[in-house]
Formats: sequence, structure tokens, C-alpha cells
Amino acid sequence: MKIQTKLEFKEYLRLLFILTYKRPIVIIVTLLGVAIIAMSLLYFTNIILPNSFEHIIQLILGIFIITYLPFSVWLGEKRTFKTHKLIQETIIYDFQENNVTITGETFNSEIELDKLYRILELKDWFLLYHNNRLMNIVTKPQDSVEIEKLRSILNKVNVKKKLK
Repeated sequence: MKIQTKLEFKEYLRLLFILTYKRPIVIIVTLLGVAIIAMSLLYFTNIILPNSFEHIIQLILGIFIITYLPFSVWLGEKRTFKTHKLIQETIIYDFQENNVTITGETFNSEIELDKLYRILELKDWFLLYHNNRLMNIVTKPQDSVEIEKLRSILNKVNVKKKLK
């Protein structure tokens, strides 16, 4: 079964944001930032305590906590996407029972599916992890029959997986 993938920066960034904000620590830190901002706003409206300089610092800290992570993900991944030319290529994944052949415009590789670290299915992608950080991003086919066929191939693989 062959699947052709061509990642655009916008969808690549969307995927990285989804993966980043799935992590519990990121959710906790973001909620902490929101709580700090909410407390600061309560102070500024004199609902809790009178205004003071500390609350301005607190508001700035809350805004920094909330905006730093998305900005750093965007900036880092923009740099990665521009410098890593293989991500930008049209890639054809040919799934067999035990392996996948990956053919790009400038490379060829073959991976035994049992050697993968993990397989994760998201709404629009299948992620084939080689380790906990390195992955191949396979765009889901539009046809539901092809999706089911790919799921059946991946379900037979003896690795950690989270498929729908």
C-alpha cells in the first residue's frame, strides 16, 4: 500500500503544537500561566487587593509563561523546517506486511516495522517513531478503506502503538 506525503510548514507546525500540548507538564505550566494572569487581573480590578507593582510583575510573568512556549516552538520548528530539506520533499511510503519503504526525491530507505519504537495515530497523521524524538510523518489517506488497510498492517506490528 503506497501513501504519498508532502508536508507544508503550516501542517508541520500544527502537528508539533499538537504533540507539544499533549504533554502533561506543558498543560500544567500553561494553566499556571493562566492562573497567574487571572490573579493579576483580579488584583488590578481591586477585587482581591489594591494594585501594586508586584502585580504588574506577576502579570508580565503570566504573559511570558503563556507566550514563551508557543513562540519557541514556532521559531525552532521554522528553523528546522527551512534547514532540513528532507522534511520538505514529496515522500512515498510503501507499506508491506513487515516493512515500509520510504522513497523521497533524494533518498531511499527501508525500515522493518518491528524495529520501530512506537506508532501513533492522530486525526490527520500516522507517526512512525524511530525513538522517542525521531519520527516519520505519514499523512492519512483520504479514503477510509485505505486508512483501515494501513491500520490492519500496523496493528500486526509488535511495537507500542496507539491507533484509533
